[in-house]
Amino acid sequence: MGRIVIDRSYYLHIGEVIRILKRIVLLVLTMLSILFSATCFAHTMPESEMFLRGIGPKTTLAEVKTVYGGLQSFVQSIRQNLCGRYFTG
Repeated sequence: MGRIVIDRSYYLHIGEVIRILKRIVLLVLTMLSILFSATCFAHTMPESEMFLRGIGPKTTLAEVKTVYGGLQSFVQSIRQNLCGRYFTG
């Protein structure tokens, strides 16, 4: 009977396995450091920074109307600004 020869060329050398594992560990550590640094640099936003032209998170609708006017006048002013800025002839 003939011998059965198994091709073992697809096996990785132990040095190659360690090199691949080192790269994986380095990648995971890099990703974790980016994740933690992003959360460390995040800060809470004070309420004074949340205001947009005097309109903040606790502003009532009546106060918004005093700043911008009614909805129609607000839309009309936006249209005038856009048309005046982009469609001047």
